[in-house]
Amino acid sequence: EEAAKIGGAAFLAQGTLLLLPAACVPVIGLVVIRLFPERILSVARFFARPLPARVGALLERLLESFAEGLQSLTFGTHLIWIFVHSIVIWLILSTIPLLAGIYAFGIDLGSYTETLMVSWLLLAAVGVAVAIPSTPGFFGTYQLAFNSVLERFGVSPAEALALGLLVWFVFWSTLVALGLLVLRSQRTSLGELTLRSSKDPVTESR
Repeated sequence: EEAAKIGGAAFLAQGTLLLLPAACVPVIGLVVIRLFPERILSVARFFARPLPARVGALLERLLESFAEGLQSLTFGTHLIWIFVHSIVIWLILSTIPLLAGIYAFGIDLGSYTETLMVSWLLLAAVGVAVAIPSTPGFFGTYQLAFNSVLERFGVSPAEALALGLLVWFVFWSTLVALGLLVLRSQRTSLGELTLRSSKDPVTESR
């Protein structure tokens, strides 16, 4: 068990070094697109030349829409509040269920600081896992993230899977309940959303 914790600590250090650049690259990309949209579009057109005309045109329209959306971001107070909200959502609200589950299962990952760092690493792994095409609700890949991270810290596969199932259910049920409440408050039905999502946004924008 001690060897597993030492190996887990090394894995945590390596993961931190890998995640820092991975987190910075998207942010830098957003800033570049926000400041130089025309140049980015020119570069995108150049790389889209080998693609079929229809695919290239679709990618260009999507990038244009994305760049237009970023124009609503203004530097200063607006950007600071976005940063604060992101910190609160990801490093606090999204971490609480993970910490609660770890302590509820009695999993010893070291000190509170070490446990917090592992929970953030676990959250990052879940973020990657849910980006992989999977079943509705990310069932399967979500639990795989828990096993791949926690087993390196000496947690048994069965316990890691059980924790992954519990945390997944908490997140999933909470988001579904909040979504239904929002739909009800806006007097919108699931049928209306299905109808809107079935429309082709590219065709509609022409």
